[in-house]
Amino acid sequence: GRLTQQKADAMYANCHPTLSYGAFSKVDMAIEAVIENLGLKQKIFSDLESSCRPDAILSTNTSTIDITKVAQKMKNPERIVDA
Repeated sequence: GRLTQQKADAMYANCHPTLSYGAFSKVDMAIEAVIENLGLKQKIFSDLESSCRPDAILSTNTSTIDITKVAQKMKNPERIVDA
């Protein structure tokens, strides 16, 4: 079925885009969506890992890079999932 505008607005109100990692300390999930650049993705996940709660889900939307390679620079690579 289709969402009503009211439901769509309520869902969107729960999304909080940010340009700084400081806002990530309370998130339940972070989804990375950058270009297919391994070094960039590794840097982002290293930063996310140190900025997010230990139980936060860290997700990548990569379509061409093996997520084990993306997670190589993380202290806890098991935290990353594929979107």
